[in-house]
Amino acid sequence: MQPSPPVPDQYGGPALGIGARIYIKRSLLCKLQPLTGTRAAGIATVRATGADVPLPVNAYAIPLLQNIDGQGQADYSRLIKVTTPTTVTAAGTSVPIFSALGGVHQNGVIAGTKLRWSPALPGIELDSVVATGLSGAADLTVPGALKRIVLFDRLGIGNVALKTSNPLSPEYWRAKVGDFPAGILILLGSQKGERVGRGMRLHRFMWRLMVADSRSDETQERYNDGDATLDWAEGLLEDCGEVDNECFSRGPIQCGGAKLLVAEDGAFLHALDFDSWWTIQRIEPGIFAAWTETEVTTKTVPDDEYPDPDDAITTVGPINSSHT
Repeated sequence: MQPSPPVPDQYGGPALGIGARIYIKRSLLCKLQPLTGTRAAGIATVRATGADVPLPVNAYAIPLLQNIDGQGQADYSRLIKVTTPTTVTAAGTSVPIFSALGGVHQNGVIAGTKLRWSPALPGIELDSVVATGLSGAADLTVPGALKRIVLFDRLGIGNVALKTSNPLSPEYWRAKVGDFPAGILILLGSQKGERVGRGMRLHRFMWRLMVADSRSDETQERYNDGDATLDWAEGLLEDCGEVDNECFSRGPIQCGGAKLLVAEDGAFLHALDFDSWWTIQRIEPGIFAAWTETEVTTKTVPDDEYPDPDDAITTVGPINSSHT
């Protein structure tokens, strides 16, 4: 049985306020989280702009870490999620939060850090503040564990004219993973599938998880780590479609080919291809006049079959309000 998508009435547009592709990317990061270790948890102070408003579970926020100039810089490697539904007030409400990924890297979101909701949430201030810094995250220490997982769609399609033995090398450094071994999640594209209803079609999204391994001790161990990562990733993704109590794939994920793409001095680049599914529905831009139920009183003309009634006959029926 195919799982139900999270927002049935928004197939054709943004899912949960963001594009379906972004929503699925973030969900895939969360699905691969065990490769990075345990998650960090903390508390944020969130304020409503007016009346009390619910903050939905699994809303996302991006930490704005201060750079050396004191300016806030978005750190997408420390994506934040909401753990429980909470009603937010204008005075400020304490909201439990947790990191989308794991590892000690996530403990770097300290108290006082600004969080920017992505996307913006109706009725809630765009920026919130971490009241209790994130803590409790730990690295995974088994072979195949990753230090980072990032989103970087341009890997493999960048400046291929660079005079290097491997044109991918400059690109995966631009992904800003920060530490190795690292996973880089790429959306390769999408293909239309079968029709599943009026104005609805199932689309296949094609993904690639790149794994960059870099160890200074021994080449074979580095190669083995990449293989182990692919094994873990296949086990986490195959035949799944939901994470954190949300469904992000209209059908179970199907893992495809796994391969070694690049073997350089000091680094290997492995890849795992897989597919997810999403239903696209045509968006109707037209605005239609509302129909109202209108009471109309009419007089009848008597005849032999239908004698004159004692009272007028009342008929009730729909009349297009745009023509009344």
